[in-house]
Amino acid sequence: MRTEPRTDCPTTLPDLPEPTPEEILEQAMLPVNDLSCSYLKMFPGSNKNCAITQKECYEYTIQLAEAELLRLEKSFQ
Repeated sequence: MRTEPRTDCPTTLPDLPEPTPEEILEQAMLPVNDLSCSYLKMFPGSNKNCAITQKECYEYTIQLAEAELLRLEKSFQ
């Protein structure tokens, strides 16, 4: 156990390189992870299972969010 704080910790980290279009597409085609799956199932009106890609999950959640906003908008009129 240390009795004094460390002094060798960097105070800044280097910037990450921008991802290439290929890397972005590769990531988008991966299946959703457990956290994304949980969020997807919590959306009102969601009927998807989690056997979809990250890209499909993103597009579907946008559709669900838009549908929910329209529903809420109607309820305030």
